[in-house]
Amino acid sequence: MSRSEAERELEELRERYRAKFERELDSLERCVGEAERAGSDRDRLEAIRALAHRLMGTSGSYGLAESSAALGRIEARIDAALARPDAATSSLWSELA
Repeated sequence: MSRSEAERELEELRERYRAKFERELDSLERCVGEAERAGSDRDRLEAIRALAHRLMGTSGSYGLAESSAALGRIEARIDAALARPDAATSSLWSELA
């Protein structure tokens, strides 16, 4: 396989991932909204954290550095909320938005 063929295939993979990534971000947004409405129990926060972590790694692998960094910030903010469950989470939702 020539370099140009490999580059073309990689770009096709990136394009397919971008479409999937948008759906995954919608899912993350729904999870955050549900957690905000239902209360931020540990299980919900851990689910949000796990999804953000997975998306951070995958988006980074596909060269979406800004998205990966933003998802890393979401993961870190959830980690902080999980580490201090007694702390107020009122600002959590606006930060995640």
